[in-house]
Amino acid sequence: MSMYIRKGVLGSLVIVMALCTPVLILSMSADKAVFGSFIALLAFSLLTFIHLARGNRDFLYSAVLSFFYVFLFLAPALQVYADKYPWIGRYSSDEINYGYIITFLSLVGFGFGYELNKKFGERKQSDIKYVLSNRGAFRLYIVGLVCIFVGIAFLGMESIISPRNMATDSVLESLESSAVASILQSFFRVSGFLCLVILIVDWISNRKSLNQSQITHRLLMIGSLFLIVMFFNNPVSTARFWFGCIVLSLFLIYIVYRTKYSAGFWFLLNIAIVTCVFPLMDLYRNSLETSVVEAVVNLDTFSELSTSPDFDAFQQQLNTVRYTNLHDHSFGLQTLSSLLFFVPRNVWPSKAQPTGKELANKLGYHFDNLSAPLSAEFYMDGWLFMVVGGMFALGFIYRFFYNRFRTSTDVFSVSFFIFMSCYQMYFLRGSLMAVIGYMVVGMAILFLIRMSKGLFFIQSKH
Repeated sequence: MSMYIRKGVLGSLVIVMALCTPVLILSMSADKAVFGSFIALLAFSLLTFIHLARGNRDFLYSAVLSFFYVFLFLAPALQVYADKYPWIGRYSSDEINYGYIITFLSLVGFGFGYELNKKFGERKQSDIKYVLSNRGAFRLYIVGLVCIFVGIAFLGMESIISPRNMATDSVLESLESSAVASILQSFFRVSGFLCLVILIVDWISNRKSLNQSQITHRLLMIGSLFLIVMFFNNPVSTARFWFGCIVLSLFLIYIVYRTKYSAGFWFLLNIAIVTCVFPLMDLYRNSLETSVVEAVVNLDTFSELSTSPDFDAFQQQLNTVRYTNLHDHSFGLQTLSSLLFFVPRNVWPSKAQPTGKELANKLGYHFDNLSAPLSAEFYMDGWLFMVVGGMFALGFIYRFFYNRFRTSTDVFSVSFFIFMSCYQMYFLRGSLMAVIGYMVVGMAILFLIRMSKGLFFIQSKH
């Protein structure tokens, strides 16, 4: 075994032990659900150790593991230990054990799906690749601008400069349909951003083939589109998960092309951002009269993890079990309704509510904008079988994305992989119906650009 491999294995072991030991101690000290938390943490430790020891650049897998660690291990350990949750509720040891078993089976399903897909998605190496032509880059730039400005015209300037809750109310009031509002917001916010990502990825990977004049023009387009995208998706009126996705995506482009950082760095960075930065990103939800300095000084990470609704994923998993005991499972309706999020309710009267909202309404919460992690969505739809099957499919698909990213210089594959690697905190936290729109729209936009590549791209030899 070489020195570098030994260092990688040892470093991975140290990271896993440093992260998991405090969670295990808290879980055992709480004297509740020791068995469930232990087997779930064991599965997480094994998957994380294997992933980090490989030293690859699967940033998507790292993002999934960091979500599990923060939302389904660290925060729950603090909540169970203090017997205090983000929302009103008390849970028995059996219920908490069952919640951890759902987490355990989610990890097992995802891990098996990921490991079984060894080659599917790989591309054969080719001497030919597609790069943006000068005219194509300008056309893509114009497409991004048009989508953003049309979005402002449809959604209204009030939705861009107001605090997020007021902006959301403004959009719903002007469009009179939550389905239409969701589609339009997803399309306009994602389209301009993905045009920016493609421009940056293409410029970084192909800049050596450009002359100084072309480089200057590309940088002007990238710089101006960046400013407009950030204005349109500013942290005041925009959901912080989406704003965070944009910022992280731009940083990940830098990591992919300008550094040799492995997926382990991305794993730790995501944990640090979610625990330390994420709670500060919701300062302007209701008002602009908020002091950032005061919020930073008063930030109590452990209190946030224990009591903040931002970290209610595990409690919502417990609430899902309680809900199905009272109302049975939905047998696929939640997932189907989420996939068909664009269908208006007046066309489909029996369309399900977002899972978080359904739980809130049936379990007596006064506030219904709750999360619902993907594992809870699957459990509501089909008990533990759906949890394993759904997460297995997700692991298989995510390995496909990584295989494509690893073996391809295709700007579409790279751009989509970067986008997905930064969207996981939003996507996995749910509710699925509320967050799937951005991902589906992103896939559709990249597909349309790819199908129209003659307008934007030319063939070039490596």
